[in-house]
Amino acid sequence: MKPLRYGTTADGIDVMEYTLANANGIEVKIITYGGIITSIRLPDRQHTTKNVVLGFATLAEYETRSPYFGCITGRYANRIAEGSFTLDGKEFQLDVQSGPNHLHGGVKGFDKVVWEVTRVIEGEEGSGIELHYLSPDGDQNYPGELDTYVTYLLDDDNQLRLDYRATTTQPTIVNLTNHSYWNLAGEGEGSIYDHILQIDAAGYTPVDETLIPTGAIAPVEGTPFDFRAPKPIADGRRSWCRTPRRCAWSRARQTSTAIMRACDGLRRRPRSIMSWIRRAAASFMALLHRTGDGCRSRPRRQG
Repeated sequence: MKPLRYGTTADGIDVMEYTLANANGIEVKIITYGGIITSIRLPDRQHTTKNVVLGFATLAEYETRSPYFGCITGRYANRIAEGSFTLDGKEFQLDVQSGPNHLHGGVKGFDKVVWEVTRVIEGEEGSGIELHYLSPDGDQNYPGELDTYVTYLLDDDNQLRLDYRATTTQPTIVNLTNHSYWNLAGEGEGSIYDHILQIDAAGYTPVDETLIPTGAIAPVEGTPFDFRAPKPIADGRRSWCRTPRRCAWSRARQTSTAIMRACDGLRRRPRSIMSWIRRAAASFMALLHRTGDGCRSRPRRQG
């Protein structure tokens, strides 16, 4: 696997692009800035290949205007209320950059740093890379160093797997994920309203006006969030427009969740149900609100 130079950051650091490929025509592009997945190209039933994730054409756009497209979010993905938490009796105050709250690791989260490629994977297990970043003690006011590795692996069963591991020098909090936005019709091919979505979830968590969960678990029945039976996302959108604006987090059992676009046969049924719900809900709400993040949760504050 031969990397290509993708660009240079405003700070003068070179960013490289790696391309993973399998025997079935699937191709995944990843850049070392933010560990961003810039493209996932796969064929539909007509053998037409399309990029099904959203992104930008230049590094400068990722640096200056990205709504976390395709990146590693950390140290802590999602919102932390008022940017503060208590751990082992000590209060920590993080950056606040999303209204009154801390979002996705702060002003300079893991999405805004250049990662080191420590391993290239080629062979029977698939095509992949391992990224590494050492976040220093006090980074964005988090306690302890956080030594983090993220592995991307594409195999010939058409599975793209992301594995995260991190070690710390002090007690701390961590919540890592990928923040890709999906459109199975292809990037730039209109909305996702015709996508058919199913979420095996009986409840959701309402949020307050700053998108922090209230702690309640409400039933999805009779709400726009009821996708227990497959239906177009547009149906939920129409219901949403007739209800008070309120974002929510779907709470699912570990069973079947899927999204598909019926006209071309593209379908996603992920192994990790909750991680897919997170991304599907984010894309859904992003379209409804025209915002860059969707629904977020937080660690419960202690003390």
